Amino acid sequence: MPANKLHNEYAARFGSVYAETPKAVFAAIAYSMCFMVSEEDSRRALARFAEEWQCLHDNGIVPQKPLKGIADA
Repeated sequence: MPANKLHNEYAARFGSVYAETPKAVFAAIAYSMCFMVSEEDSRRALARFAEEWQCLHDNGIVPQKPLKGIADA
């Protein structure tokens, strides 16, 4: 059974901001950070985003698998 999305480590750290922030905002911030880490290479940023998502899935942190072809978008 999946954990309630408002009762996880991320929600605990963000407090009430977590529930009030649209997931599109979190996605945009995540991509932006991947873009910076990838030295401003947009293709590498998408690949890094997908790698991180896969890592979270592999470790049971998120139940959703990364979308196929995300790094090719």
